[in-house]
Order: sequence, then structure tokens, then C-alpha cells
Amino acid sequence: MDGRSYIDAVRAYADIVYRTALSYTKAPQDAEDVTQTVFMKLLETGDSFADEEHLRRWLIRVTVNECKNLWKSFWKRRVGLAEKTEPEEQEAYDYTGYTKRGARKGMPPENPEFDTLSQSELYEAVMALPKDYRVVVHLFYYEDYRTGEIAELLHIREQTVRTRLVRARQKLRQRLEEAWHDEE
Repeated sequence: MDGRSYIDAVRAYADIVYRTALSYTKAPQDAEDVTQTVFMKLLETGDSFADEEHLRRWLIRVTVNECKNLWKSFWKRRVGLAEKTEPEEQEAYDYTGYTKRGARKGMPPENPEFDTLSQSELYEAVMALPKDYRVVVHLFYYEDYRTGEIAELLHIREQTVRTRLVRARQKLRQRLEEAWHDEE
């Protein structure tokens, strides 16, 4: 991949890679790290891609793999244990990258912005789903992949993708109905 096509790929797909990583990790800092790693791998690869869709699929597949590798690392396991044992000393972050006190920590490539409050609430509900459900919902609804394509990207059966989508929809419906009833 030459320099110009690499820059074009970063401009075209940085947002997709970041959003996919964010849906997997739920932490803007981790999503930024994964995004950087994915594009470093793209720069290092000697592969040529048949078309834009091939490149997009490759980037998403590498993103998912890097997210999984992130949680396998010794550092993440140790930090995760420290966060669970000493929560009062840890600063809590929400998915937008702001601390609970409102201070900005880092600048992700693009923060999710929504036209309506209901879209924002839906996104928050999606981000609250368990990881397995969150990833398939993100790929299905936000990245417009079909269930067969998601199964291929995640290396799981297509029926598993469908089951996760059904269960995620049920959880979202329940969560949003509860929120709606609370507002009444």
C-alpha cells in the first residue's frame, strides 16, 4: 500500500474502526489504542486489496482481533483487577471520553453526535449491552452488515449472530421501555 492510498484509507475508515473498537471496549482510550494499532498493521501489511469492501472487511476483522488481544494482555488483566479492588481511587469515564466530573480526557477521532435526544438515548442503551450483543448490534445497524457477513467477520455461526441480535433487541426494548415509563 503506497502512502497516498494509506492516507485515503485512514480518512475513509478511521471513524468505522474507532466506532467498532469503542463498541467492543466501551473505553475511548482503549478504542484509540486499537484504532492506532489497526492502522499501523495496515501500513505494515504488504497485502493489496481487491476493492474498498475488501479493505473495509479487513479493517473490521483486524479491529475485532485487536480488541480481543487487548483483553488478553497481561497489563489489561492486572489493571482490570486493580479497578475492581480499588474503585474509589479510579476515575470513572463514560463512553464519550469525559470524566464523570466533566473534564475531557483525550480526543477520539470523532465523538458520536446525534440529531435527537432519542438517538442519543438509544446509543447509550446499545453501549450498555453486554459486549457480544453490543458488537453485533453495532455491525448490523450502524455499519450495515448482514448477519452472514457479521458471522464471517467475527468467526462465529450465522445463527449465533441472529440469536445475539434477537436477545439484544429484547434487552434494548426492556431497557428503553423502563426509561420511558420512568419519564412519565
